[in-house]
Amino acid sequence: SGQSTATAAGLSAALALEPHAIVTMDADLQQDPADIPALLNALHDDNVDAACGWRRGRASGDGVVRVFISAVANWMLRVAVRSPQIKDSGCALRAYRPWIAEYLSACLPGTEWHRLIPYLVVVEGGRLAHVPVTHRERSTGTSKYTVFGRMPKVASDLVTLAYLVRFRHKPTYLLTPLAMCVALSFLASSWAVAARCPCWPLFVGVSVAALGVALSALLFAA
Repeated sequence: SGQSTATAAGLSAALALEPHAIVTMDADLQQDPADIPALLNALHDDNVDAACGWRRGRASGDGVVRVFISAVANWMLRVAVRSPQIKDSGCALRAYRPWIAEYLSACLPGTEWHRLIPYLVVVEGGRLAHVPVTHRERSTGTSKYTVFGRMPKVASDLVTLAYLVRFRHKPTYLLTPLAMCVALSFLASSWAVAARCPCWPLFVGVSVAALGVALSALLFAA
């Protein structure tokens, strides 16, 4: 949540200056400030709301496994949001129009959605352009992200995006079937206990699990 919150704080500070565009980038020196004019040109010439850097040639120091996992994660996220045009969600070198920056500064704090920024732009109705950018070897420090540490977060991101795309404006389409499943499972478990069915613990366990899923979905929708 630190990177997302920091990104939101930076966007808010930049918005106070009433700019025509806002550019973000990582501070690990893997991205080249010389690519910024190309992003700003794309923002203006292509008449889009956000211009995203596209690391077509990832630095070899990232490792084959990490690059492969990143490619798979990007593909899964594109499927979840139904937006095949997104090429690279992990590159922080981007240019935004002020209204997109304002939207991101409101929804990023306290989350780990910095990985989802291009998808959030699409979900909000924004238009994207992709600009090939330089990706250099890391000259100092180490990445805070690991392959196995990232996988559970990608799974969580998939759920988030699927909800935003399919149920954000109609949450009852998700909650009503879940409520029906909970009701049916509790009726089945009540019958099993009353009838002294040998497998009644299984029915009760399923009921409790269904209730947990429904409550999680309700909290997520809220």
